[in-house]
Amino acid sequence: MWFDRNIQGSWGVKNGARKRLTAVIEKINSCCKALTGQSLYSKVPNSSVTYPSSQNTHAYEDSHKNLYGFLVDGLSKKCLLALAEKRQKNIPEAANMNSPTLLRHVFTEFDKESQLHKVLSLISTERGNSSHGVRSSARSSDAFGCFNRDLEQAVESFESLLKLIEQEFSVSATHELRRQEVMQYLPKIVDGGFESNYSICQATQMVGKTIEKVWFGLREDDEQIHQSEALFIQFTDGELLAIDTGSNVVNIADQAKIKPNDFHVDLNLTWVPAPSNG
Repeated sequence: MWFDRNIQGSWGVKNGARKRLTAVIEKINSCCKALTGQSLYSKVPNSSVTYPSSQNTHAYEDSHKNLYGFLVDGLSKKCLLALAEKRQKNIPEAANMNSPTLLRHVFTEFDKESQLHKVLSLISTERGNSSHGVRSSARSSDAFGCFNRDLEQAVESFESLLKLIEQEFSVSATHELRRQEVMQYLPKIVDGGFESNYSICQATQMVGKTIEKVWFGLREDDEQIHQSEALFIQFTDGELLAIDTGSNVVNIADQAKIKPNDFHVDLNLTWVPAPSNG
């Protein structure tokens, strides 16, 4: 596959199991975040999940050790408890359960005999062989092929879980993934830094209002202030909100001996779509 894509230049080659596993975990995370505000996994499989570098049992176990850090250790109990509440599942011993066991109780469709839990159990077992104490001597094996088979089964299992989540909660993974990608580039707000008399605090007055009209444009030039855009929002109750930009450009311009209106300030608007199950 690597040769066909990178040497032969064939971009129609199907992604390998590791990349497809990463993609499906990202989709599950985006759906869970829309539903509960939490990701099911704290991190998605990345390049640290490597195929066995040699054909023996130790290399196979070591690859599972890396995979364990993502698919077992990275499983969020907080998200699972939130999903249990949404599914109206009463799980008395939830606090004492490990994450894979809790997953089985939240999604009872995937019992101990399901492929999903067999995969998670296999990863835990092989990781234990790699991490805990002295292990037996390495034996020759098809480590690469077996690990790839395990990844393929993991992909199938998590695709089934994703399908269940999408169907039960009427949520679109494609939509939610795109929505999360937009939201990660939104400005980050820090605590404090402004007082209650600041102009921006008036923005809370928009809550509950219905917008009737919006218009915008470049603000009229003034030599003593920076150039800027302006935005106006007219509400159905007759109130009008005007949004433009302010700065300390006059102070800076005085020190730097430049003209204030040489500065240009824009309003950056980022449109985040509504959740797919809204």
